[in-house]
Parts: sequence; C-alpha cells; structure tokens
Amino acid sequence: MSVSSVGMTDIGLRRVMNQDTFVCAEGHHLYIVADGMGGGIGGEVASRMAVDTVCEFYATHTAMPESEDKLAQAIRQANQKIYEAGEQSVTHKGMGTTIVAIVALPSKTIVGYVGDSRIYQCHDGKCLQVTVDHSLVNDYIKMGFLSPKAATSHPTRHVLSRALGPFSSVEVDVFTKTPTPGDLFLLCSDGLTNQLSNDEIGTILKGDDLNKVGQTLIDRAKETGGKDNITVVLVRYD
Repeated sequence: MSVSSVGMTDIGLRRVMNQDTFVCAEGHHLYIVADGMGGGIGGEVASRMAVDTVCEFYATHTAMPESEDKLAQAIRQANQKIYEAGEQSVTHKGMGTTIVAIVALPSKTIVGYVGDSRIYQCHDGKCLQVTVDHSLVNDYIKMGFLSPKAATSHPTRHVLSRALGPFSSVEVDVFTKTPTPGDLFLLCSDGLTNQLSNDEIGTILKGDDLNKVGQTLIDRAKETGGKDNITVVLVRYD
C-alpha cells in the first residue's frame, strides 16, 4: 500500500503565538504533531525540538529495524534534549511539549505518544481515538473519581500527567496497528479536540479530499471558538 498525507496548522483566534509543530517526513514514513507548553517562547522551542530530534534520530538510524522500540527511543531522546535545554536556560526552564507520532509502513503503523495530543484511526467506516490522554482528569476518570462529562469542565482539565521536557526521563506509550487500504489516521493537537466532539471529528474525516478534510477540521475548530493553536496531520493508506 502507498501512503498519502497532508499537514496544516493554524494559530487560532486567541493566541499570539503558534506553539504547535508538525512534520510529514514521508522519506522516513514518519508523521508527528507536537503541542508546546510552558509559556512565552518555551513551548514553541520545546515542540520544535521534539519534532527535529525525532526526525534526526530516524535520519541517523536508518539501519535500525523499524519497531516500537525505535520510535520510543527517538521520543525519549527528544525528552532528554528538551529537559537539558530547559535546565540550562532561565527563560525556558520547565518547558515541555506533547507529542504524537506514527511510522506509517506498508504492513504496519507504529504509534508513539506522550501527553494529550491525540491520534484517531478511521477503519471500515468507523473513527476511533486510539491514544489515551496523559492528563490528570483522565487519570481521575480511570480511577473512578470523575465522570467523562464532569471532566470537560474540571479546573485541572488542561493539566498533563505526562509530557516531554519537564523531567529527565519519561514513559512513552507505543503500540502497533495493522492497516488496511483506505485506513485514515488523524494526528492532532488539543486545539482541535477541545473544540470538536469525537463524533463531529469522525464525520468530517469521512471526506475523500485530504486537503479539504484538514481545512474543514481547522475551520470548524475556529468557528466553535478557536481558543488554541490547531494542528492536524492526516495519513491515509491508499
């Protein structure tokens, strides 16, 4: 199977800076979205470092077999570089970023992520979220302390339980999916998912034109408030 992709980002309606970074590195079958955090330019620096470091890892480890461990190693290396840069800078100390990444190979899709940016997979007409948010409210939900409905308005709903950069080490969630022709993966920042429901995202993803689908997702997120930067990467198995 061949793969086609589209990536786009928008500053949204309320931010003065876009702290999201994305890449479609088709030569390495690598697709990434990172959403920076930390205020000022720290978030922008962290998200750019995350994407650049993972891409550099793949560019310099071409002989390494494609595996979950390879993607996890690349993301952990990005965490280490962001952490060290933050420790060496007063203005960037504590900076961090989320990351979602896939390696879209013909016979398998390797997924790796940290934070609350998300990946969705559309398969046989159904679109499902395949990542689990690394956030405090999601931890509360899993422990039975909070309902999903209450989580949408909880005061700590934007607090991450895991991110790249704040600490010297990080746990990376990785797994592998088996794609079939027509499968579509969406990687996105929470500037999209905080504005649109999973049902609406799934409906939009049923479109055929990837550019139109991506632009529609961004336009709808802005129509419903556009409170944050909005980034989408679409990867389809043709």
